[in-house]
Amino acid sequence: MRFDHNFVGDTLIFQVQNLLLDAHGADKFKREMLITLNEGEFKNIIIDLDSVKMVDSSGLGALLFARRQVVQKGGECYLVKPAPKVINLIKISKLQDAFKICDGVKEALEAAGEELHQGSGASEEETAGAGDNQGGGDKSEKN
Repeated sequence: MRFDHNFVGDTLIFQVQNLLLDAHGADKFKREMLITLNEGEFKNIIIDLDSVKMVDSSGLGALLFARRQVVQKGGECYLVKPAPKVINLIKISKLQDAFKICDGVKEALEAAGEELHQGSGASEEETAGAGDNQGGGDKSEKN
């Protein structure tokens, strides 16, 4: 399982690069999130789930873990492009108010009150790599 992350202002963008966020992946997600928490200060978190096709209850617990990290700071947790099955699990669990659902990273950044640097020429796909790279744009790979 692989995760990429960087910071734009006081927002953490956390990309999950895996098809499945299950019990095995949830542990790695939380571990990587804890490491990232120590790398920089942030108020909001954007979790890019574009490549994730399925989340089970353990994965949902990991997403709630991330949410708790920002709610206690007065921030929000944004989920980008969750698959229909993921949205369904969130609704069945009655957690639709816990997360802000967005169609793209740019939309989530705007909702979080962050602005991309004008003239950066970054496309939406590159947005996760744009901005204040306080976290070093770390790309962590865990097997």
